[in-house]
Amino acid sequence: MRLLQRPKKLRSQQSGAATLEFVFTFIPLFVMCLLMLEICRYMITSSVLDVALSNATRQVIVTPVNSDVSAQLKQLIDAKKWPLINAKNITINAQYFTDFKALVKQQSDSVHHGQIYAKYILSYSYTPLLLSFSGFSFSKLSSFKRSILITHENFI
Repeated sequence: MRLLQRPKKLRSQQSGAATLEFVFTFIPLFVMCLLMLEICRYMITSSVLDVALSNATRQVIVTPVNSDVSAQLKQLIDAKKWPLINAKNITINAQYFTDFKALVKQQSDSVHHGQIYAKYILSYSYTPLLLSFSGFSFSKLSSFKRSILITHENFI
């Protein structure tokens, strides 16, 4: 029984060493886990934006002439209630092209008047959870830009 007890002298020399080791290893591990969660959130948000834009454009391919297609896209994305996406942070810009030559030369119009080709650009301002309080600015990571080219099937 006496062999199982530690001597008081050895115990007093080690007091707090295990606690310091735990703190010095746990805090970096915890921060690294939070960073991994933030990276996963970033990647999932990117994928959800891709799916949201492709689903919305699939529904507006057949659209009446002189309608505000970018507003329709925004409404379709807002109506779906996509996870991890704040609809207030989404902006959609549209460029319309009369023919393929205008598309190649980037000669676009901002209003849909029956043009066949359209390019929709979705911009989303992303706010990282972990780094939002730190004051760091990651301009490349703080916004997503997605663009999609479609051919409208117009009807009157």
